[in-house]
Amino acid sequence: PPGFDTSNQTSRAATLKNAVVTCTKPPSPAVSCTKEAGPCLFDVENDPCEYVNQAKNNPNVLNQMLQWLEEFKQTMVPPRNRP
Repeated sequence: PPGFDTSNQTSRAATLKNAVVTCTKPPSPAVSCTKEAGPCLFDVENDPCEYVNQAKNNPNVLNQMLQWLEEFKQTMVPPRNRP
């Protein structure tokens, strides 16, 4: 992918440990991930700088991830050290 340093790919672990992502100037307008605009979904393998929101192109993936998030939230333990 663009900006991904592949000069040291002896193993996946070594690659991830030494990975460097160099992003260019973001496109205009920038991606907006807000309550009003809706959630974002990025293909970090092909777009490591997260410039292209894939949420509308992959609604099934987005919905599955949102479902997993809701299931995870149901198992969360409330913090004991509230401010």
